[in-house]
Amino acid sequence: ITTGCSLFVLPSSATALGIAYDRAAIYGIQCGPHAIQTVAAFELEDKQRDKILPLRLTFPKAEGKFPVIVYSHGAMGSKDAYAPLIEHWASHGYVCIQPTHEDSLKLMLKSGERFRLQNVWAKWNTRPPDVRLILDSLQQLERDVDGLEGKINHERIGMGGHSFGAHTSQLIGGVKLRNPVTKRFQTFDDPRPDAFLLISPQGTGDSLVEESYSGLTRPTLVITGTKDKSPRNGKDHLWRREVYDHSPAGERFLLLIDGAHHGFGGITGARRFPGSGPANEEHVNYVRSASLTLWDAFLKDDAEAKSWLRTGRFDKATGDKAKLTSKQQ
Repeated sequence: ITTGCSLFVLPSSATALGIAYDRAAIYGIQCGPHAIQTVAAFELEDKQRDKILPLRLTFPKAEGKFPVIVYSHGAMGSKDAYAPLIEHWASHGYVCIQPTHEDSLKLMLKSGERFRLQNVWAKWNTRPPDVRLILDSLQQLERDVDGLEGKINHERIGMGGHSFGAHTSQLIGGVKLRNPVTKRFQTFDDPRPDAFLLISPQGTGDSLVEESYSGLTRPTLVITGTKDKSPRNGKDHLWRREVYDHSPAGERFLLLIDGAHHGFGGITGARRFPGSGPANEEHVNYVRSASLTLWDAFLKDDAEAKSWLRTGRFDKATGDKAKLTSKQQ
């Protein structure tokens, strides 16, 4: 499947939104220069776990080597969501790989497993091995996926996810889980990703305590919104931002979007889910822009992107509708 990046267009007039900014001035808001190709269905075999991992891959049709982004979906979701983000990144020169994890409603129904929410949450520990399988298989993917040969830069890798996918991503990034009985910490980190995108991550509770986030030392962007309530426990954005608040000083960033719900206006695509909130092209664009800024800064070493992360330019460009803060030392 060959597709193009479909732009969520912000109103050209500042008065249309009641704020003063020029959308053209926001970093990476427009579609990138590359036509993109999508392989909607590819399967990776994991012999050790006796499972098949379904993948969706989206990447530039252009020649060259491009950084990799592994993106993990929310609870009960699948590889076939998040086109507004994935297609945007690919058009700007990234190979995007999306797995369908075992908690996917599609897979659970297909296997005949009785659907219960507790079964969904119980599958959290199957997700980090899915990510490691993908990272272990990059050479195989280059060889076997039509159109991908020679396009992966194996030295530049990003990891991101939304909601339950953010939980997966932060574990890969070094966030530790504490056993409530033994009080010992368990780690799931993988050294290969260079930067992490956490959209609506999980704060303290259950097996996460303040000390859990001390291992999150690589460049990380946390994104939440003032109406971003957890569909599981009802906690608000203050809980979501705890990942940022408790992480060490350094290249840690927080984007807080005024009025954004858990679905950020439609980052998953047209499909809605409980708590996702209404469609909002403005919020989608803020997430697309800020996430691309993270990838460009730390997967492409782009000086302009780093400036946007570190200098408050994002706040000014969005009329303070989206505020980007940093824990720079």
